[in-house]
Parts: sequence; structure tokens; C-alpha cells
Amino acid sequence: MGYPWRDPDEESVDLYPGLVVHDGRHSGSITYGCTRLPVECIIHTALTMGWDEVEEGWTPSAYGWDATRTAHFLSDLLEARGEFGRLLLVLANAERLEQEREEKALDAHTEATGDTVINVSPWDPDAVKMPPPWWDDPELSAPVADQLRRCLEALERPRPDLLLNDGGGDGRG
Repeated sequence: MGYPWRDPDEESVDLYPGLVVHDGRHSGSITYGCTRLPVECIIHTALTMGWDEVEEGWTPSAYGWDATRTAHFLSDLLEARGEFGRLLLVLANAERLEQEREEKALDAHTEATGDTVINVSPWDPDAVKMPPPWWDDPELSAPVADQLRRCLEALERPRPDLLLNDGGGDGRG
């Protein structure tokens, strides 16, 4: 598998209550229920413009989502600790770097041509050639692969000390 999408497309509905990933829907992003409502866009809008703007534009409440439930999801996501927290940061950084490369390619095209409408269709020979996605770029994908290995090692490492833990923890709670 050279891409992060399953072929044929699959829908995963049981990974987190009320959220779905479908390889053929909204580029395989996490969505609210079986919709095309992208969680990342809604969170961005909510944080920058407020939940009222989200509700006006997408009405996630129609699918049982509101600001509180979305905040709980973000909290659960960002609760990841240790190697798993690092994985989230490495993934976010790869996405950020990919976005920066795309913006540079689009800006360079606009500067060179003066065009304000930009065609980025991968099948059109006259379209702007975009850089590869992070998972197809060894420079961007290597840190993700390394961190995924660390996560697997953390899961596979025997930890008898945790079996004896009475819940008091090691101070990393």
C-alpha cells in the first residue's frame, strides 16, 4: 500500500463514536458520521470564527455534534501520551510541511503567470504541478515511519512493572 487509502474504499465507523473515515469520501479524512463534513475544517472554523459559524455553514448538530462533543474529541485525541503523543506531532508536522510546499508551488505559479485562478488537476498537463504528498516523499515520511516503529516497540515491550502498578502511576499520569 503506497497510499494511506484502502483499495477498494472502506468505511470505518467504529473507531470513535460518531466519526467516520471513508477512503472515497473527502479524501479519506475524518468526518462527522457518514457525511462529507470534515472534522479538521470544522475545528479550524470553530477555533477561528466560533461555533455559530460552523453551525451556520455545516450544521453538524444534524449529526449529533456540537461544540462540547467536538471539544471532547479533541481532548481525547490530544490526550495521547509519550510515543503516541509524539506520533501525533510528527504526523501534524508532515501535514504542515506538505501544506507549505503546496502553498509555495501555487505562489510561484501566481507570481510567474499572474493567474489568480489556478488549475491543480493532476490529469491536466497545463495544471500547476504540485509536490508529492508527505507519504510519497521520503524526507517527510521517514520521521512518521520512525515514530510509528517507536509506537509499535512501546506496545510490544514487556512492562511487568505496570502489572504491579496499583494505579498510583509513575508520576506521568
